[in-house]
Amino acid sequence: MKIERKQSVVLVPYPFQGHLTPMLQLGSILHSQGFSVIIAHPEYNTPKYSNHPEFVFHSMDDGLKGIEISLPSLENIYDLNENCKAPLRNYLVKMMKEEGDQLACIIYDNVMIFVDDVATQLRLPSIVLHTSSATYLHSMITIFQQPEKYFPFEGMRTNTFSASRF
Repeated sequence: MKIERKQSVVLVPYPFQGHLTPMLQLGSILHSQGFSVIIAHPEYNTPKYSNHPEFVFHSMDDGLKGIEISLPSLENIYDLNENCKAPLRNYLVKMMKEEGDQLACIIYDNVMIFVDDVATQLRLPSIVLHTSSATYLHSMITIFQQPEKYFPFEGMRTNTFSASRF
């Protein structure tokens, strides 16, 4: 008798309102379609596990204990991405070695850019979830195309918006 394996999906949310809720909602939809859902999340603003007993939760050390990031800076976002990279990679490697569920893909918030590197290294398919509206994305593209028009102050030009640290 052949045992059918259940496919797993790993979701990696950014731990702030407006990001966490849509990811958990997506997880509920995927679970209703037969997927096993694993939420790999930073320790900051941990989702309430009891609200989603159908999910498996994995907490990643984000290295941000004691740091106030209710209004995150680019530095906080960078640190979060750097600090979560190894914990996620180690977890996925361990998960892939174990028998049982097959990993279908990783779905991650667009702010959690480190996941792309991990997925590429482990040759796993990945999908980016943008939780912002189309209007927001259009606005950001417009601002990045002409930053001097929207930020005319000295020192607030293109270098401020560089993603080179990421």
